[in-house]
Amino acid sequence: MNNWFQSDKAYALFVGCYEWKVLRITSGHCTCVLVLMGPWWCRRGIVQGGVEIAEGTDVEEHVSKKDLSALLSKLKEECRRYRCVYVEIRNFASYTAFKEIFSCAGFAYLPHYDVHLPVFSADDMFARMHDSKQRALKRTLAEGQTWREAATEDDVRAFYAVLKTLYRTKVKRPLPSQNFFLHAWRQGVTVLITEQNNCITGGVLMPVMTEMSMAYEWYICGGVMSTWAMMEWCSAHNISVIDMMGAGEPGVQYGVRDFKLQMGGTLHEFGRFILINRPCTYALGKRIMNLISR
Repeated sequence: MNNWFQSDKAYALFVGCYEWKVLRITSGHCTCVLVLMGPWWCRRGIVQGGVEIAEGTDVEEHVSKKDLSALLSKLKEECRRYRCVYVEIRNFASYTAFKEIFSCAGFAYLPHYDVHLPVFSADDMFARMHDSKQRALKRTLAEGQTWREAATEDDVRAFYAVLKTLYRTKVKRPLPSQNFFLHAWRQGVTVLITEQNNCITGGVLMPVMTEMSMAYEWYICGGVMSTWAMMEWCSAHNISVIDMMGAGEPGVQYGVRDFKLQMGGTLHEFGRFILINRPCTYALGKRIMNLISR
């Protein structure tokens, strides 16, 4: 496997939360986890983390490409069966060698950025931050903000309340229910929270893959302190890289990308693959989401 979202732990989490239909699709040396989200009239299929393609001297390149082509056919079939408006494969690594296979299967490539944050000692990470973020962190610490791991379900609920407010007022995108976050925490997904004067001010849902020495910034709120909590936690637990995940499209201004880079992150374009099954519904949904997010 290449990332946490392709792991058995991720699959068990998605299956066990009862909010979405989840399918594991396999063909030879290739596999993916398809999550079907939303009601029937706007259902979308998401393959978070991309398609897992086995590597090694025992797997020849032409075999992997043949298996990938068969996998994509199965993926399209399932998405049609469940009436998905579209299916989107969100890559966490480069699939340049396989772009032609995706294209032949009808998947269009969408340029999209990701940010990786290297983990060092706290002093080294602080030194790599932009001056403005250094000042913001110093101010936040001087105000008495601290961080810790969530210890109870009440901690997770309080973090979710702050996150939900952020999504309702600023992000304006769908957010899984509180039960999903509670289920993730019960399944061992790390949740860090920030607090001040015994009041929770933010946090992050952070899957960790120790085998790859990677952590993932899945859902976060609370500004510079929540990101710093991740950085310190990962440094203390010998994690080498934090995948800060989505950072928008090239050529489009995106404040979240600027923030992640100013925290010391590096930019990568792994892109996404998308197949639109119902173009009119997709175009309408995109227009509605753009209006909502203004």
